[in-house]
Amino acid sequence: MKPFILVALIPALVLNAFAQEIERAPFMIKAAFVPKGEDAKPFVGAVVNANTTQIEYREPVDSETTAVNLIKDFELIFFMEPAEYIAAMDLYEAGKYEDAKAQFKKYKDQTKAVANLPGNYHVLAAFQEFECLRQLGDLKSLTEALATFPKAQLTREFQLRQLELYVLWDAVKSESWDRVLLVATEREKQKMPDSQLVQVYYCKGLALEKLNRQDEAIEAYNLAMTADAATSEGLASKSALAVLGLYHKNPAVQEAITLWGTEDEKKGSPGYNKLLEAAALARLYHGYFAHIKEMPSEYKKLMDFKAKEDPEAIKE
Repeated sequence: MKPFILVALIPALVLNAFAQEIERAPFMIKAAFVPKGEDAKPFVGAVVNANTTQIEYREPVDSETTAVNLIKDFELIFFMEPAEYIAAMDLYEAGKYEDAKAQFKKYKDQTKAVANLPGNYHVLAAFQEFECLRQLGDLKSLTEALATFPKAQLTREFQLRQLELYVLWDAVKSESWDRVLLVATEREKQKMPDSQLVQVYYCKGLALEKLNRQDEAIEAYNLAMTADAATSEGLASKSALAVLGLYHKNPAVQEAITLWGTEDEKKGSPGYNKLLEAAALARLYHGYFAHIKEMPSEYKKLMDFKAKEDPEAIKE
């Protein structure tokens, strides 16, 4: 391994060019370094600057001096998960997307110095900021942010897959429903995590609904609710509300509501059966998703419709 070169010994011209190309990290970015060479020993350092070919760091992390080396002289540079990123992820997983977005953005803005290095938390924070925007439904800001995102620095497969899914969300933003349906139909055939499949089914349901293909839309929304056992609460709840809306405006369901309990009631008819499905879904929503968004009053009324053979109805 080549000996580390102290910054003080680097020719001023080279150092100035390096400093102009990149900016210093405002606080410590810890990483594990594995130098090349049989006798080289791994160490933990603090990254100060980096570009596509060179990296400046402190070793040990509290050293008062820095060293600059070529990135190619290292077998591996592994960034340690920072406390700021962990705290932002905790907010994200708790569903506090606005707060998480602000924290991810703050960390991203403070760590531009390592933006050119693969696997860095600057890029991961930017990616999670995108996910916050998606969860919040701010698709316009998501599209704008993606335009300058360094996609090449992402290395994890599910993140690369999510970048592909943003194409689908962009089509939703532009309300290009034929395109949404085409892309979603292609994506659902691919292997991906259930949480991403939920996105595909939800977007497909949305497109089918806008194209007035209600029964197919209900089927797609139902798949979105069940693909990951409703772990993706945001999209599962939106899908449930969408299905309730489709049921509620269905003429056959409205007829079944009008005829309920009368001599003209048509038990077993398509409208009657859909009304029972809507009622069951309304009760499920009330029990599991009401904390996310209150169910509209007209949908709440659906909870009262229960078949006489329903154990709950017998109890009452």
